[in-house]
Amino acid sequence: MRRKSQKEQILQYMQLTGGITTKEAWDNIGCSRLSGRIYELIHEDGYDIKKEMVKVPGRHGTKARVARYSLDE
Repeated sequence: MRRKSQKEQILQYMQLTGGITTKEAWDNIGCSRLSGRIYELIHEDGYDIKKEMVKVPGRHGTKARVARYSLDE
């Protein structure tokens, strides 16, 4: 049985959870280049994906702004 590619796993994760951040991609898929896979999903595979900047907890009690990608359906 063939293992799913990172693109397939990212797409499935977005469909199941509504979106994905770089940390989620690393923690759940092992993908360290989420923006590269998103680029491929948009430009090679034709998916309509939106990017939203969200605040997440950062180190030392600070907030960090990160991109959250989701399918624009």
